[in-house]
Amino acid sequence: MHKCSPPPVLPQVSVQTWREVSREWNSEENAADFVGDLVQRLEVENPEIAQFLGRIFERFRNKTQPLKAMLVYACSVYRMLEVETKGHLPIVSVDIGAPLQEEFLRDPKGFYVRAALDIEQKNPNVMESVLLFTIWYQMDGDDEAAAWIPFVGVVLYKMLESQIESNRLSKSLGI
Repeated sequence: MHKCSPPPVLPQVSVQTWREVSREWNSEENAADFVGDLVQRLEVENPEIAQFLGRIFERFRNKTQPLKAMLVYACSVYRMLEVETKGHLPIVSVDIGAPLQEEFLRDPKGFYVRAALDIEQKNPNVMESVLLFTIWYQMDGDDEAAAWIPFVGVVLYKMLESQIESNRLSKSLGI
């Protein structure tokens, strides 16, 4: 994949892209491979995001939250955006990832709600695609687990969006 400038904003994810990406992990076995392969590729291409996903795995490994669904959704968000940009997503710097994580730690629920509502408005298919994951938990009456699933994908989206904004500001200031 050749690298050129990422788009000035994250693109709208189409239903077609959403469906295409969901076919990449259409079984539990494929989902594990999908996450593993993407994280391995991100370790080279976008290390801050790969580290973020690794920290999430470590933080939630022994928790009751639906870790697998969280990671598959987050990787799906990345892949959907990657497909829409034809592989031209920004490389997230530590300068972007760390402040977002600090903001989340200061006010986890507020950050999460604001970010999810913002993404829903700007890119509805990104948020609607999480229904593939949450519906099973909701049908089992586990609304708390269902609510956790979008968390990692939402933060990942905001990391990419913040990096694009930072790149735009740097360029406009001639930095």
